[in-house]
Amino acid sequence: MRLPREGLAARYRERLAEYGGPVAEYRELIVNDDDVVYRPVENVLLPAPWYRDRVAMIGDAAHGTSPHCGQGGAQAIEDGIVLAEEIARNLPVSEVLANVMQRRYDRCRMIVEGSEAIGRWEQDHTVVIDPDAVSFQVTMAAMAPL
Repeated sequence: MRLPREGLAARYRERLAEYGGPVAEYRELIVNDDDVVYRPVENVLLPAPWYRDRVAMIGDAAHGTSPHCGQGGAQAIEDGIVLAEEIARNLPVSEVLANVMQRRYDRCRMIVEGSEAIGRWEQDHTVVIDPDAVSFQVTMAAMAPL
């Protein structure tokens, strides 16, 4: 759904009308439509492999998440750590990248899909998921050893 730029500030304040405290205080400061950052939230999970020849995609380029589980930056850092560990094994590049893919894909898929499910539920509580269970699954996936 795309909203017209005109009226975004008023719509923003309207959607936050039920909140008090600091949210209410800051809500009233947004009066200019150009101050509202309004973009779609998307999840990205490229199909395997995330590499070709000597070029690899990591982080949001390969598996970008919505902010619902707070894992985007953490997953990019993990990609870098796993890549460095695999490079340190002095294997051929093709094996390094295949190993990174094997170590990262399922974990990243779980986090992207969990984040997407929670985001859908937050927008529509008729979506049939247990958000606490999904959040727990994502947390456990993120806590598992690399």
